[in-house]
Amino acid sequence: MQWLIDHPKFLSNPLYIGGDSYSGIVVPVVAQEIANGVQDGDELLYNLKGYLVGNPATDEKFDNGAFVPYAHGMGLISDELYEVKIFIQTFS
Repeated sequence: MQWLIDHPKFLSNPLYIGGDSYSGIVVPVVAQEIANGVQDGDELLYNLKGYLVGNPATDEKFDNGAFVPYAHGMGLISDELYEVKIFIQTFS
């Protein structure tokens, strides 16, 4: 954001915030803070249009629990191995 402070003529341009992987946790927070600042009368009015995340980390329990179903759905593990892994995950 320092760049926009140093170059205020670009403040009216659409602003999109993006990232991947761990930024799936950070990017939404940054976008929310900018949106809150605009609502609270922040001196710099950013033209925030949205945010995007690619292959984001969102929640460790959710993300880690998705590996086996994803591998099964992609045909990387057999039905038998999938059922064993799901059984183990359910009871561990």
